[in-house]
Amino acid sequence: MQILAQLALIVLCLLMFRVERKYKLAILLLSAICFNCVRIYAIPFGLSTYVLCFSFILSEFSRLKKDIKEVKNTILRPLMYSVILATVILAIHSPHYDNLTQYIRLAINECIAKYFVLCYAFLSIRKEDDLHPVFRISYYGLLVLTLFALFNYVAKSAFFVNEMYRGMALTDVMQDTGNKFTYSERFRVQAMFFNPFDYGYICILLLLFNWYGYIKSFISKKRFYMIIGCCLYGIITCGCRTNMLCCLIGVFVYVLFAFDLKKRTKYFAVCSLLGIILFSSIPFLQEKVNDMLSIFDKNSSMSGSSIEMRVLQYTAVMNHVRDHFLLGRGLDYFFIDMGWSEGKQYLVDQDLFGLEGVLMNYLLERGFLGICFYLFFYVYVLCFFYKHKSVDKNISALGVSILVTYLAFANMTGELNSVFPTLLITGICLKVLYMNIICKKIRNKHEIQHRNPGIQS
Repeated sequence: MQILAQLALIVLCLLMFRVERKYKLAILLLSAICFNCVRIYAIPFGLSTYVLCFSFILSEFSRLKKDIKEVKNTILRPLMYSVILATVILAIHSPHYDNLTQYIRLAINECIAKYFVLCYAFLSIRKEDDLHPVFRISYYGLLVLTLFALFNYVAKSAFFVNEMYRGMALTDVMQDTGNKFTYSERFRVQAMFFNPFDYGYICILLLLFNWYGYIKSFISKKRFYMIIGCCLYGIITCGCRTNMLCCLIGVFVYVLFAFDLKKRTKYFAVCSLLGIILFSSIPFLQEKVNDMLSIFDKNSSMSGSSIEMRVLQYTAVMNHVRDHFLLGRGLDYFFIDMGWSEGKQYLVDQDLFGLEGVLMNYLLERGFLGICFYLFFYVYVLCFFYKHKSVDKNISALGVSILVTYLAFANMTGELNSVFPTLLITGICLKVLYMNIICKKIRNKHEIQHRNPGIQS
């Protein structure tokens, strides 16, 4: 299985040099769905995300100047400048990054395979119809993902994950990757992901993305219902209270921005009634809802994080950065200096535990300035969607709901592998909205010229 997955990944990399951009975008999204754990061990930086991003850049290298020029004239320009500046400051201030290899790794992790993904998606769309292969290929990827999830649930074994990490030297905190969630107090389905949180999160993104696709007639009603079933299965069986809460947040935000008052009222009424009926009649659902609400109960016997734990973690972080508030302690401080790489039992400060939450992680390792860069990036994009919601309320609603869902998820569990698929879909939303803004400007210009024939273009 490991060899087959690696061969499939190599084929996808080669296809990057043969297919149109819209298919390249579909391949990148497919990799986020099905190839998250796949790695080519024979080469450095062989993780699927890395090699596919490298392949995309190399395949577009001949058009690099034109692409950079296109990006410079859009919202992406200040975003990419802020990302590059933040990465340079991080490299200078991080004591564990002191050689060329480490700087290359940092550039790949922070730029090429992370924030630059926004540009890859933006550049891959030329017209809205280019989304057809993206919806189609991601649908097939979701079906494959769900099949592995069903096997994971029935067999109580994360077979795919076990195979992908077979023969790899793992740190203590990663040992027994495919079974540690199977044997834990709460059984969690991982499907094709190292972490069940990532499985639930990708299902939330695909649910929101395909809801937009259904509204815009990219996918049929039958296929949409199939997608809803697959996504809800993943969100529930991943066993993560955070994902269920984030799903509710994402759906609520999408309905709030995408529909008028009459439709919003209808959706909320139907969903509320259906939720009450299902909660009253299905014990399994009652258990899951109680699990989700236990996050607010400090006396809950349920394992996992709670609000009280978050407060304790933030207090511990503030203690560590009291003399390094502006720039933090440097990248990998938690992983190396605090001993997380050796395992939970070796953690120097047990109050930090898993450092679950992107803001507390940034405050610890990047300081107040790092948080400012982080918030600037996401708030800037959110404001752009909100400002232009009158141009295309559906794509703006999708963009806002995706980012709000991500921010909720990342600050409840940490980023994990959520940024890559989030920025892929966000890049799509930005490009579609940009095209609609340009079309609106052209229409307005023609209307003005029609009303005032004397005005020259």
